[in-house]
Amino acid sequence: MIGLIARLAIAPFFAHPFDVYAWYTTGQNALNGSQPFSSFLVPYAYSFFLFVFPATLAFNYLSVYTGSYTVPMSSLNPVLNPNVPMNITVVPGPLFDLLVKLPLIAADLIVALLVYKLVMRHLSDERLAVSASALWFLNPLTIWVSSGWGMFDTFPALFTILGLYLVLDKRFVYAGISVALAIAMKYYGIVIVFPLLLLAWQKGRSRGLAECFGGTAVTTIVLSIPLLAGTASPYTSLVSGSTPSGLYYSGLSFWTAITLSFEGINFSLISDVLVAVLLTAAYVWMWRRSPATALSSASVYFGLPILVLLAAFRFVGENYFVWILPFAAIIASRGIRYRWLFWAMSIVALVSSMTDSLLPYYMLPMATWIGGYLASLLVSVAPYRVAPGGSVTHTLSLGKVFLAAIGFSATAILVLTAREWLRGLRANLSGVSDQGSLETLVSFVNAKARQFLNLRE
Repeated sequence: MIGLIARLAIAPFFAHPFDVYAWYTTGQNALNGSQPFSSFLVPYAYSFFLFVFPATLAFNYLSVYTGSYTVPMSSLNPVLNPNVPMNITVVPGPLFDLLVKLPLIAADLIVALLVYKLVMRHLSDERLAVSASALWFLNPLTIWVSSGWGMFDTFPALFTILGLYLVLDKRFVYAGISVALAIAMKYYGIVIVFPLLLLAWQKGRSRGLAECFGGTAVTTIVLSIPLLAGTASPYTSLVSGSTPSGLYYSGLSFWTAITLSFEGINFSLISDVLVAVLLTAAYVWMWRRSPATALSSASVYFGLPILVLLAAFRFVGENYFVWILPFAAIIASRGIRYRWLFWAMSIVALVSSMTDSLLPYYMLPMATWIGGYLASLLVSVAPYRVAPGGSVTHTLSLGKVFLAAIGFSATAILVLTAREWLRGLRANLSGVSDQGSLETLVSFVNAKARQFLNLRE
């Protein structure tokens, strides 16, 4: 209930200035016929049918009775205009903000229920089930991304955790379909296909592999037909993204320190090679180790490739960390050292999102009430912003140092998380319980000590 109240409380009054503006204009363009619905039948845009279009329909109906509360950008203090590269013309008001986020909040809740059911089904431990579910649903980062920011990463996260649930339940066709749907919403789901098929093989041998592969392949082909009939550029951009000219921000990544300092280097190619090498190493490790018959090891199978992406990819938005949290929550519920890393990961991503140059603009839905305060705040932080005019300056600044430091911190936490997950699985193979927690290790050592004392007596 606390998580639900927190989401509903902030949803109307905070919004990413460009993303929610994009949802608003996209929905209106589709409904007034200026952009056909068929143009949205492509990967990434499938999510729009789940939250943008229903929200726009409801908004257009309700705003007749309640008022729209949208604010033209031209009516606000010019200081409040984000300008380049956003170029927003209107600030959707609290009514649209709330409506467009309700499906995201519902998806957050479904993920919490799936995490709970996964732990109960495979571990039969209600305490761990409640803990894992709460780590997701009460996490300030998941609350912020869905209900404050207004980004839909919770949808692909939902379908990836559903894929894990289904493959462990030996419903292989549906598991494949679920992961294919995740890919259709955010391409990162591609990296989960290998562990999905590996788990299907371990659970169902050739039949499980064939059914899971068929579900993934057929669903992906069907969803990609409109794209393949036109252009494949959305897919090719995954590996051939051009490096922006000049200095630029690479998100919550160690790449930020590099791209804010050096220019003219094809960092996209370097990043792609790094990701490919690390993913190959992760897949080889999965193939060579013992079967992932337990929930925690299966969660590592699904989570490890996502950790690789977050640690090595050329741009990492704070919202991307939502992808890893369902699997990390399951693992973190089982040990204190995992929980420390889980919270460190979540807090760093949250702090980064709420302190970068977009922070004052997240409050634009409240500009009609606190516009003067926001304008003063923007003037105060201007000297510390990395790109005050829309492009990154070449001079060293406090903003650059901060973004570089927090990017390196996030990468270090991801690497430590991967190390602890792998150490936990190695401990399982050595005879320590699959719980892999500090408490379990202490209990194991105490038991051995008592056995030794008994033998001496």
